[in-house]
Amino acid sequence: MTTRERVLKILKDTSPLAISGEQIATELGMSRAAVWKAINTLRHGGFQITSKPSQGYTLIQKSCRLSAEDISLSLSPPWRERISLNVLETVDSTNQEAKRLLADGAGDLTVILSSWQTHGKGRLGRTFHSPSGSGLYMSLIVRRELDMTDAILVTSAVAVAAQETFSTFSERKIGIKWVNDLYIEGKKVAGILTEGTSSFESGKMESLIIGIGVNLYPPQGGFPEEIRDTATTLFEEPTPQVNTLAASLIERIAAIVEHLHDRSVMQRYRNHSIVLGRIVTVSQGNTTYSAMVDSINDDGSLSVTDNQREKRVLNSGEISLRVAE
Repeated sequence: MTTRERVLKILKDTSPLAISGEQIATELGMSRAAVWKAINTLRHGGFQITSKPSQGYTLIQKSCRLSAEDISLSLSPPWRERISLNVLETVDSTNQEAKRLLADGAGDLTVILSSWQTHGKGRLGRTFHSPSGSGLYMSLIVRRELDMTDAILVTSAVAVAAQETFSTFSERKIGIKWVNDLYIEGKKVAGILTEGTSSFESGKMESLIIGIGVNLYPPQGGFPEEIRDTATTLFEEPTPQVNTLAASLIERIAAIVEHLHDRSVMQRYRNHSIVLGRIVTVSQGNTTYSAMVDSINDDGSLSVTDNQREKRVLNSGEISLRVAE
């Protein structure tokens, strides 16, 4: 752990009581000046830490801002050792930053997080609205050899990890819309974008970048008009749980990627699906047609019956629900 993480841990363990700078310095084997510097850095990061003569420092409130120190402390020890965190104030796109880090040799389970993307990426070349201070945008690098069948499952598995994470922090019912969106009461709350590189010689994936964007709180001024009726948020206002949520999301995604061979994740995907048994509009290239969703298969594909009563299996494309969700 860094000096800031060690100081923050002591403040958390002591809160709501005060602890002197001298006691912190003694416990951590560092100078009072180093403690003072770490506390000032934590304050700058959004942590409310008071100080009183003869009493010491008190952590009053966890930060509502993304904090590498708070996320790291919220990770369980095995994951804390394996995950490399990169928390940025702003970035063009966390997936783009992940690609740059990959090119520079970033290792497996490198994570990029930000609360503001200037050019957030969605599927099919679309943008993902990512205003400052209202969302969580994250990319995780998976740098290991994967079979193509496992790689295809990643988006579905990550959707399950995200749904289960968000459900532990919110009482609202969260569903999955094939293949990569999470919905609350008929409106999109999060999207997933998975990108990968494959080896022609081995026929396997060499690396994956798993990106997820979450609308945490209503943005200042509201959503843009074009998505105002189709987007929603996980919370109504900023919450100090943001770093705990980020850590939980990282752990669940990392754990589920480690066990992609376990197809039981697809039953959990089906349990949370909002498209099974529904009439949808299917878009594949320039072709659009109506269909009934019959089943979601263990490989992540969608089985449908089109309006000509023909059975089809969708491995790609996009669907939209024909009536209000």
